Amino acid sequence: MDRGPFQEPVCRTPPRSRLIKLITRMIENTHYVVLIAVLAVLAISMTIFVFGAIESAIKIRNLIQHAELKSHVLTISLVVEFLEIISDMLKAVIFYLVGMAFYSLFIQPLSICMTLGVKSLRDLEAQLINVIVVILAVEFLEHFILWEEPDKVLKFAISLGLVVSALVFFRYFSLRKDH
Repeated sequence: MDRGPFQEPVCRTPPRSRLIKLITRMIENTHYVVLIAVLAVLAISMTIFVFGAIESAIKIRNLIQHAELKSHVLTISLVVEFLEIISDMLKAVIFYLVGMAFYSLFIQPLSICMTLGVKSLRDLEAQLINVIVVILAVEFLEHFILWEEPDKVLKFAISLGLVVSALVFFRYFSLRKDH
């Protein structure tokens, strides 16, 4: 009995079909493994934020306690110490961005990621480059303010200029490739 070219496959095996569906479902649910990375990265971020806040509070308390002892309170070393705290907080921001973006991209979209402009891995990459450039600028500012060894500061500035140029070059051409 010939049914023509539109006949249904006769030899379909239901157990194999169920196995494929099960495997497909398991593979589709592996994206939840990203939750491990999200929780780890957010824990790192929160830890850095908390320690940065504690360090800030200690520095501010010390500044207030010893303010009457000094005629000008904001010494160069104190400014550098505060810049180090800012640098640490910016590093925490990187971990926070990565954690939130991973969750938003792999688990469920978050409005905060849309607000921050992170809708894809490419957007995350661009935001990370932005924050890294700011961190490098703060690091340079620390060295510049201290001005202990001008030769080393100059070498540091040149090397930072090369790194920032490479990051900007990479970002420019990766964004240009997308459009």
